[in-house]
Amino acid sequence: MPNLILFRLSPKEFRGGVNKVRRWLKRDIPRRGGWILFRKDTPKKLTTGSKMIFSIENRIVGEAIAKSEVESYRDKSEPQYEARVFFEVPSIIPYRRVVSFSEVDLRHYGRVFTYLSQAQYKEIVKAARTTPPLQSTQTRRRLKRQGRHYRRGEESTRHKRLKAFLRQHPDKLESEMTFREEEYLFPTNDSIDLVFSDCNDRYVVVEVEVEVVKGGIEGLLQAIKYKHMLAVEKGLDFRDVRSMLVAVEIHPSVMAMCKKYGVETKVLFDAGVSQHSSGKWSCASHHKDLDIPFVTAGLRARLYPMHTMG
Repeated sequence: MPNLILFRLSPKEFRGGVNKVRRWLKRDIPRRGGWILFRKDTPKKLTTGSKMIFSIENRIVGEAIAKSEVESYRDKSEPQYEARVFFEVPSIIPYRRVVSFSEVDLRHYGRVFTYLSQAQYKEIVKAARTTPPLQSTQTRRRLKRQGRHYRRGEESTRHKRLKAFLRQHPDKLESEMTFREEEYLFPTNDSIDLVFSDCNDRYVVVEVEVEVVKGGIEGLLQAIKYKHMLAVEKGLDFRDVRSMLVAVEIHPSVMAMCKKYGVETKVLFDAGVSQHSSGKWSCASHHKDLDIPFVTAGLRARLYPMHTMG
């Protein structure tokens, strides 16, 4: 049975990336009779009828069927090349769309030539003929892992303590803020961490996190979702419901995204959180009796200089 060989082209040789390879397959190879050259590395199992699949930078671009076996090549004007193979010109085709390795579960092996199974090839062809997915398989797996971690973290002790603190001290969010409900439940079984109303009697949906790191947009997405869900359920215009992401620390990049999509942010530390002598964190002034041990040692070390400035 003819072999299926994945050929990883060099970005140094194809500096135009995918577009350069597409032009090479569609125009350049057919014009010179269907042959291509190889350097030191050659596909030793490339027999007549074998199929070569071309890729660059972990993206699969096209394919061709070998018309001959690999033969030696010597030309003084191109001393870097040592072998040549001819392809059936009608079989040299760039795919309708480029397929990333992650879409078809191909790993980056670091080899120039990789021998594929029939099942792997069928996955590539199927992906090349379909509309590209919004998310790759690897991205979906990563998000599922993050989702499981996020759901577990939601009910942590630190998260509960922080919600309790905000429920008892709504003024730390904004003056004249009134607490309305905790874990407001929707028919979809989604629930809002906290719901408040402001001085204009507008609902304020609050998504509570402990620490929002770079790329941690889960809380932002929740705040956006719950704002619109509550507006629909209450028959309000979307503009009449506010959403807010509250945490002890929010990465600047996430803050920028929140601003872009209309989600307000509140860093609780800036609202009067200080280090207690016991090593726990408590609210300053007359709330010293309310311990909030929701800050990790690492986060405390990063935040402490901020406190000394204020």
